[in-house]
Amino acid sequence: MIKTLFLSLLLSIVLATSWAMAASENHAAGTLNGPVYVRLKPISFSVIGPTNKIEKEVSVQLDLELEKGKTQDMLEPYRNNIIDAVLVTLTGLYEDNNPTGVVAPEDIKASLLEAINNVVGGGMVHGVLLISIGERKHY
Repeated sequence: MIKTLFLSLLLSIVLATSWAMAASENHAAGTLNGPVYVRLKPISFSVIGPTNKIEKEVSVQLDLELEKGKTQDMLEPYRNNIIDAVLVTLTGLYEDNNPTGVVAPEDIKASLLEAINNVVGGGMVHGVLLISIGERKHY
């Protein structure tokens, strides 16, 4: 009885693990006709105000939606340059002549897509998904 219960539990764990691995691979590889998303590491930066002091800290989590037929491996050689372009773009959006300090999500997405495509060339990244944006006022 205990042996049967143990084997059932072990089989359940193996099946659950293989299902989770398959789901993870499908996210990275995309489905046959579905989009492929690549998650970037969280990006954080400080916003410097007009008095040359840090006004706030911003963190962003992004997914890049690749064009059909493109893979994460094709994007990998550009990863560091993409992060650099994202930081430069976001810093500019938050600091350049922005008296309210508010940046519309549509403006963020459009600016990031343009910056990233300038790095990787057209035809690689189809869209930018904003997974999370966090701001914290710096005192």
